[in-house]
Amino acid sequence: GGIEKAAEEVRVALAAGFDTTSHTLAWALWHLAAEPRWNEREAIPLVVKETLRLYPAGWVGSRVAARPFEVDGVVHPAGRLVFYSPWLTHRDPELWRNPSRYDPGRFESRPKPWSYIPFSAGERICLGMHMANLMLHTALAPFAGGRLRAVSGDTTPRTGLTLSPQGPLIVETT
Repeated sequence: GGIEKAAEEVRVALAAGFDTTSHTLAWALWHLAAEPRWNEREAIPLVVKETLRLYPAGWVGSRVAARPFEVDGVVHPAGRLVFYSPWLTHRDPELWRNPSRYDPGRFESRPKPWSYIPFSAGERICLGMHMANLMLHTALAPFAGGRLRAVSGDTTPRTGLTLSPQGPLIVETT
């Protein structure tokens, strides 16, 4: 019935939010260990944004075109399935200076429109965006001002339903 379906949707949403947020948190702590100057409470929003830019959990998405559109001289009809990639958009050198470099300071100014889409955008933006940001800010706050050291890990991104590190990223406080 309706209650079982709703409960299943809540379970899926919480599970999806856990994996994606925990992976983002692991990458953020790993980079803070390498870049301690960003490990301050007031820098947390910038750190979260930059981590989501480099490692968007939803690294690829799809939409159905509502109307015909043209790309590189090719017209695509309405109703066509279209894939987009926050991963590629966030690493486009035409949109981002030194796109592979971790630099939370780039978010001290507003990015170009549609260049930062870790939660997609528009009317189909991720419903969990605010919850994910709240969880990440809250989880990073206790580490602010402390010292972190990367112990071991493989930051190579692994693609699947979501983006995750290749292996565990182990960080310790010093």
